[in-house]
Amino acid sequence: MATFELILLLAVAVLLSSILDQIVPKVSLPLIQIGLGVIIAFLAVSPIEINIEPELFLVLFIAPLLYDEAKHADKEALWRERKPVLSL
Repeated sequence: MATFELILLLAVAVLLSSILDQIVPKVSLPLIQIGLGVIIAFLAVSPIEINIEPELFLVLFIAPLLYDEAKHADKEALWRERKPVLSL
């Protein structure tokens, strides 16, 4: 039940951050989400524990983020900066 409540709370936080992003366009969405996360952490009645396997974390979070970043990467800028990128 605690997992369901945490998922519900996070879904509400994402929805609220989306609404706040529309109301306050000068503040970036990640900053709004970090602020909401800090507020949730301070208002939590009991300590929030999340036990997740590292492989599952990679599949659920890291892989979609990498895919999204690769999909929206500026290909012209990447080609212009190919030497520094390849040297890394």
